Amino acid sequence: MQQRTPFAAEPKIREARVKVGMTQEELAKQLGVSRQTVSNLEHGRTLPNLAILFLIAGILGVAWYTLYSEGGKNDG
Repeated sequence: MQQRTPFAAEPKIREARVKVGMTQEELAKQLGVSRQTVSNLEHGRTLPNLAILFLIAGILGVAWYTLYSEGGKNDG
């Protein structure tokens, strides 16, 4: 995983996870990572590689490109 850059889009992973009623711990277990890693991904402290991004999307039942919005929190 990469460190967040100032140009990174705002993650929508938490929103998608909560929508399906899954905890960070449950998502972490399915991904094979720690709960802290999921938290870091949700807060944009780290960015997932494409394999993890596709896996998260599959687990949460969303399109991979919906997990990040361009422009961050001010994106309408």
